[in-house]
This record gives sequence, C-alpha cells and structure tokens, in this order.
Amino acid sequence: MTRNELIRALRVTEAALWKAGNLLRDAAPDVLDAQQEVARILRAVDSSEKCQRCGCALVQTGLGRPKRYCSDNCRKYAYAEKRQTG
Repeated sequence: MTRNELIRALRVTEAALWKAGNLLRDAAPDVLDAQQEVARILRAVDSSEKCQRCGCALVQTGLGRPKRYCSDNCRKYAYAEKRQTG
C-alpha cells in the first residue's frame, strides 16, 4: 500500500466513523473515540505534505531532498525563529 492509498483509506474511514458517531451519538461513544484516533493518525501521516512554518500544501518534485517549506520566505523566517529560540 502506498502512502497516498493509506491517506485515502484513513480519510474514508474517518468520514464513515464520523457519520456513524453522529447517528449513534448516545449508543456508541466508542465510535467517536475511534474517529478521533483515526483523525489523529491521519494528521500525523499527512503532516509531512505541509510547510513546517505556515502549513501551506507542498508540491514535491521527486528530485533531491523533500521540501520542508513552501517558499524561501518561510524557510528564512523559520531559520530566524529557530535562532531566536535556541
């Protein structure tokens, strides 16, 4: 299973659990707990596709190192913030 297939499957699962949890709100509190856990895992898996500073979506070219920032400005600001805090 590729990473994109995993993300797609987690999104479908989260949506189904959300719908089931809303329909069975009082009858199945475990469903909402499961939905929240799937959402947490999805954020963790999908987070590497976003800029580490501003959260914008990144487009990976497949060449060289994976991008961590969406622009030179974000990279420079992140570097400056890191120097100030550390």
